[in-house]
Amino acid sequence: MKRQLWTILGSLAMGLATVACGGESETTTIPPGVGPLPPPGISLNTINPSNFVLGQPLLFDISVVSNAQAGYASTDAFLVTVTPPLGSRIGVETIDIFQVPGCGVTLSFCNLNNYPIDAREVLLTVSGDYLVTVSVLDAEGRVAQAEGVIRVDL
Repeated sequence: MKRQLWTILGSLAMGLATVACGGESETTTIPPGVGPLPPPGISLNTINPSNFVLGQPLLFDISVVSNAQAGYASTDAFLVTVTPPLGSRIGVETIDIFQVPGCGVTLSFCNLNNYPIDAREVLLTVSGDYLVTVSVLDAEGRVAQAEGVIRVDL
């Protein structure tokens, strides 16, 4: 009961202070269906080429479709990593949103079409599947990821 009384008195005091200072007392309601923006989404459509031989430099293009209703982070909006078989994930490229033609921080959709990735630091010394992960970062700091595979043979 005391807590309710303090809440009522506090609200009354704030309302009086607002009116006394020449402000208006208004109640704002949030319309139904309006809430936080959804997290970003991403789809890795192609990796080209997707087959390599041992010892070959790892240079490939990716095609990605992404959406970020909150907008994109201006720096490091995209991160590309490669995970070799029996190895740890290696960051090979960070992409600022302004590096991608047709994309911007306030846009909600961005496509990377045949975007070149230089991953020469990943040595192709083991045959098998190498996991390529592309992450997108929205303006609210939320991340989405998509994955694809590069095959390395003898």
